[in-house]
Amino acid sequence: MSKGKVATSSAFGFLTALSHPQRGNFGGYLILNANGRPLEFHCTAPVKANRAQEILYGPTLDSYLLGEVIGVTLVEKASQKPDFLCIDHPAMFSVRESLNLPVLQILQTPPSPKEETQEFIPWEPQSAAENTLQFRRGCNQIAVSSSYPSDERNVSDQFKEMLESFDLSEPFERIRDAIQEAHQGSRPAA
Repeated sequence: MSKGKVATSSAFGFLTALSHPQRGNFGGYLILNANGRPLEFHCTAPVKANRAQEILYGPTLDSYLLGEVIGVTLVEKASQKPDFLCIDHPAMFSVRESLNLPVLQILQTPPSPKEETQEFIPWEPQSAAENTLQFRRGCNQIAVSSSYPSDERNVSDQFKEMLESFDLSEPFERIRDAIQEAHQGSRPAA
């Protein structure tokens, strides 16, 4: 991550989730400084919807679980407040409703290939939802919620050089690996 005009006190948040077929969803939240070094990392215990929630939330279940339950919990738990938050799944945009913080969806952040025996499953890389505004900065294809169009301008104006020089999809891989590492010791014995 290039310092450039970015203040050294700047912090950038990255939020993602992994799914485990039996245990549910695990969220991870990484906050980096302007040099790309971790300031904080948090991950959740498994979060799984019960049958009543599946029925009642219907097509909004992913948005509720990933954005409101996992996302808001992790961001509010952190002691550092980032300058903006990056997500990799459109269902996490619902976190923006609870936070006064720009939220950017980094599009097409495919996980690197791992062993086929991996227990955790990354959410599929997603295109932007219909209600987003898309733009490109450097190698990053980004979307913001059309409900918050100023998020693009606010982040682009203040962090233009960083957005153009840093691969914003890379931290998601760090989070996925850290979630798996953190939860390997918590696996029930076979």
